[in-house]
Amino acid sequence: MTTKMKTILPYFVLFLSSLPFLGMAQEVPKGLEMAEIMKISDAYRTAADLSFDLRFTYADSATANNIEEQLDAHYKIHEGKYWSLVDSVEFLQGGQYNMAVNYRDSVVVVNNRQESTQVLQLPFLDSLFNEANVASLNVTRINDSTRSLLILFNAGSPYHSYEIQYDVVSYRIRQAKYYLTDVVNSHSSGSSVVAVSMQFSNYSDEVINETYFNERKFVYRDADKIKLQNAYTGFKLVLNGEVVETTAQD
Repeated sequence: MTTKMKTILPYFVLFLSSLPFLGMAQEVPKGLEMAEIMKISDAYRTAADLSFDLRFTYADSATANNIEEQLDAHYKIHEGKYWSLVDSVEFLQGGQYNMAVNYRDSVVVVNNRQESTQVLQLPFLDSLFNEANVASLNVTRINDSTRSLLILFNAGSPYHSYEIQYDVVSYRIRQAKYYLTDVVNSHSSGSSVVAVSMQFSNYSDEVINETYFNERKFVYRDADKIKLQNAYTGFKLVLNGEVVETTAQD
């Protein structure tokens, strides 16, 4: 995963578009747009079993059709647990921990499970973020099965615009796009604004094997210590923000 994509991924849930659907009437009454956002979030947060794939693309906004980088990701959600593989990083929320395993950098990050953690992190669900950043929300109908949620941001926000297209029945996202100030490469040639797109595909409600969410694949508890399994000998273990011993299982 390149530096550009590492910078963009924290924002990946939202995608922006500066091209609203002109001529389309407001589908959701004004004041109820946040209810639509909550329904989209709940479609993933409350799923009993849900799998899907994502394809991220990255481009300079001045040449948005010229894809500079691309990566694929895979997600699985099961009764409050989730697993994902994004490039060389495996993410896991199991019964006890939130974990990230970076195979390229040989790091295992373990944090105590946060019940509020969601697969889709939507910053505009935060009222303080909204007050400081969001200029307007608008929901329009694309066709009988698809709506578009368009978010425009204030001048001081790192976002420029954000668009989500989603199913009107399931509230699952089909595609999304956002424009974001490129803080890493802002002094390079180009517009200094990046266009990040995400295509959702291969949705499935089939029951997911519990082994995806097995934290003991990576770590185990020895008395009052958490240690790495043998398969991760040589990895750095970061526990709740602190680097600890990396000794693997005897």
